[in-house]
Amino acid sequence: MKSINVFIILLIFVLTGMISCNNKQTMDELNKYQQKEVIEAQNIELVKQTIHFLDIEDYGSMRKNNSEDFKVFIGSSDKPISFDEGIPLFKMLHYAFPDYSHHIENIFASGDYVAVQFLFSAVHKNQFQNIPPTNKKIEYKGIQIYRIRNNKIETIHAIEDNLTLMNQLGLELK
Repeated sequence: MKSINVFIILLIFVLTGMISCNNKQTMDELNKYQQKEVIEAQNIELVKQTIHFLDIEDYGSMRKNNSEDFKVFIGSSDKPISFDEGIPLFKMLHYAFPDYSHHIENIFASGDYVAVQFLFSAVHKNQFQNIPPTNKKIEYKGIQIYRIRNNKIETIHAIEDNLTLMNQLGLELK
């Protein structure tokens, strides 16, 4: 009987130890996922803030959100452009479409990446790529994928439906 009691006590200690180890592993894993969730939420906010700065033409604040080696890949091009090379493009768009804005339809993060689905909208008020103002409201969609490192945007891959934009401005594909 005494050996059975000793066995039961030992079994309780072993099981308690196993549960304790399992709880620590579970807690470590939970903490890891919670930290990832916090970082992803911060990355989404950084991207939303940057998009807002673009819409209000605050290029200085946009620059602060970018890493030193920031680059953008537009369309299917393998040749990136720098932030400084992008500013004339932003200014051209805001000149031709003074109310140009991004409407976020979907946004989500996974690790260092943030994906955004946009609806771009504006009224064509001034010349755009040799197209005189039409005063038409334009809307077209796009997708951008951001890579974030150390709370700074490192790269953007942007795909936009430029064919729809050009069709709305009166151009036709022949």
